[in-house]
Amino acid sequence: RILQSSKKTRKSKSDFDGSLPELMAEPANVKSMSFVGTHEYLAPEIIRNEGHGSAVDWWTFGIFIYELLHGATPFKGQGNKETLYNVIGQPLRFPEYSQVSSTAKDLIKGLLVKEPQKRIAYKRGATEIKQHPF
Repeated sequence: RILQSSKKTRKSKSDFDGSLPELMAEPANVKSMSFVGTHEYLAPEIIRNEGHGSAVDWWTFGIFIYELLHGATPFKGQGNKETLYNVIGQPLRFPEYSQVSSTAKDLIKGLLVKEPQKRIAYKRGATEIKQHPF
């Protein structure tokens, strides 16, 4: 059973025309100049205030996978300022004794490319991610 949060949002079956919503993928060339987020997950283009598109989501996904597999984010500094510097100025590194598979590392490397146009999934989105061996 689903409860509506407000009477204004309730709709009867007659309010719907029966058609399904059309999925519109965000074009790679559309950019936003605003953001909300945790410093450790911010993409370089957001930090540089260059505008950003859907490629930031793939960056964030890469940070998320890295954190799941290693227990920490890859660019974490002692404070927010150092973290932001690390995202822009430090290369991606994996723990020396990481037992994460090479295919997982390859996906993470592809997602955490600092230039958004070179990031995996920039052109073909989730299709490209789904085809990755990991």
